[in-house]
Amino acid sequence: LSDGHITGDIRSSAGLKGTVVTAEELFYNTPCRRRALKYPADEMNRIADVVIRYAIHNPTVSFTMRRCGSGNDFRTTGDGDQFKVIASLHGSNAAKNLISLDRDHQKLFYSLKGCMARPSASCTAPSLQSKQNRQKIFYLFINNRSVECAQLKQALDVVFAAQNTFSTFIMLSLQVGCAYRHRIILLSFTLFRSSENEADLCPFVIYTLYS
Repeated sequence: LSDGHITGDIRSSAGLKGTVVTAEELFYNTPCRRRALKYPADEMNRIADVVIRYAIHNPTVSFTMRRCGSGNDFRTTGDGDQFKVIASLHGSNAAKNLISLDRDHQKLFYSLKGCMARPSASCTAPSLQSKQNRQKIFYLFINNRSVECAQLKQALDVVFAAQNTFSTFIMLSLQVGCAYRHRIILLSFTLFRSSENEADLCPFVIYTLYS
């Protein structure tokens, strides 16, 4: 491809099943972007972050990441076990006490799936250590696309702070209907307890949806 158009003829090539995309001369028309890339390690970390996000969001797909001339940095099995993917990519500590999230609202044309680490008291030693190390992970997908939403992340922090709790890992996948696809979606969350006898807070649910 060149400027979004196919150049040359399409021909068959032997290889393993799957799709291989090779990008060459990425900055031939934007040399200023090439000059901005100073440290290969930093760029590699950014690439790895994107691959990790999509690997967790798509546990049924096997992802492999490796650098040229070296072995695999990481690989997921693609067996559909999301908790296992999180444990392999972020370590067993991140995968401890994970809670599945599942919410569907037909009238408002959205559904929410994901998982989170069970909230713990913010004054415990593990929570304090996580805060000091800034080991708080938040992944958000809207219509299967990875996005950043500082407002939503801040809203979740406020909810947890009001309960004096802390969650080290949150992954949300929000599916929005066509009528809301090109609008700004604001979410309001609440926390609930699964039973009167259970002291630990259970996953939050969507309370209202505004557009």
